[in-house]
Amino acid sequence: MITPPKDFPAGRIMTVKDGESLNSISSGLESSRIIRNAEIFLLLAKLSGRDRTIASGEYLFDQPITSTDVLERLSTGDHGVREMSVTIPEGFDRADIAKKFASVLPEFNASEFLSLSKDDEGYLFPDTYRFYQNADAVAVYAAMRRNFDARAAGLREEVETSRKPFADIVTLASIVEKEVSGDEDRKIVAGIFMKRLRLGMPLQADATLAYLNGKTSSELTGEDLDFDSPYNTYAHKGLPPTPIASPGIEAMRAVIDAADSSYLYYLSGKDGATHYARTFEEHKLNKERYLR
Repeated sequence: MITPPKDFPAGRIMTVKDGESLNSISSGLESSRIIRNAEIFLLLAKLSGRDRTIASGEYLFDQPITSTDVLERLSTGDHGVREMSVTIPEGFDRADIAKKFASVLPEFNASEFLSLSKDDEGYLFPDTYRFYQNADAVAVYAAMRRNFDARAAGLREEVETSRKPFADIVTLASIVEKEVSGDEDRKIVAGIFMKRLRLGMPLQADATLAYLNGKTSSELTGEDLDFDSPYNTYAHKGLPPTPIASPGIEAMRAVIDAADSSYLYYLSGKDGATHYARTFEEHKLNKERYLR
């Protein structure tokens, strides 16, 4: 009676709750068809003294094993559930994040994640996460949101003393994150954006259009630039209604410590460098030099 049931549910995950009685655990194992007989399992546990060392948590049973082996695993905390490492880079938006986790975690539902996070674009912190392989969308969303709150707590306090809306900092940082890399360029571009906002000029950030249609700067057409959307920062002044991606701490810091320069224009050249201009005429020359 210690041999595994013939209909052993390979791949079944069994949860042992903290403080759960051995009677309850045994019954759950039997009803799940992981063991044949709960009473024999109880007897084995008490005779071996392992009834006092059962560890709580989730256990993956990926192949049939005897009741003795089940007891061994539960009493030693051998959960059998692998931890998976997932890295979310700065600049990923919710769709990117959902696609990444769906490619790694078997139980992760991308549609559910997108529904849970529909109001949290920009507030899912880019980082390396470790989840058990059975983690679902709820667990991933909660972890990313908690991580953002924890990592951005110091910045939030700093922003509040400056009387700048924290949401505006995150939104602008998400655009900066997508537009340029490198601390100095981020600060300069953040300063340009803030100057444009003060002057009532449109931000004209290609990244906000990419959020709409997925096109790169070189793929944008005149029709794209005229498309009527609050995320089109060519057609609409001010910030878009939400962030367009998940910014890292460095991008948020760049907005808080934005550089006060004489520049009003910038572009990312084919040479990989960011080129700045004070006037539109200079900007047109930079286009000729670095984008042709």
